[in-house]
Amino acid sequence: MGAWGAGNFENDTALDWVRGLAESNDLSLVEVAISDVLNSSDYLDADLGCTGLAAAEVVAALRNKPVDDLPEDVSKWVETHRVAPSQGLVKDCLAAIDKIRNDETSELKELWEEDEDVATEWYSVLDDLVARLQ
Repeated sequence: MGAWGAGNFENDTALDWVRGLAESNDLSLVEVAISDVLNSSDYLDADLGCTGLAAAEVVAALRNKPVDDLPEDVSKWVETHRVAPSQGLVKDCLAAIDKIRNDETSELKELWEEDEDVATEWYSVLDDLVARLQ
């Protein structure tokens, strides 16, 4: 995972996922990203975590609570595709964030916890996302 910050769009994997979102016309890509996190049973790969968090950010943006550094491509997509995410999808986003943050099999959690200061910043980013989704 090439990352330059703790933000959910500050890594190569999330930005690659955003390119796919730009070509999407509905929430299916978002739903798949969240579902992939929730259905991961043995080992939660860092890439799945990154795309799951990016998808949750899209849901927050669709609920008119975007992160301050929302990529321009995501802003444009949200403006063009004004779909209201279901309460079920919001609930699934919150469950996916919890799994990425707390599951012992979460590679993303493991990577961020290699540096305590960076982990603290990452946990703050996740707390902010949860607050914007609730």
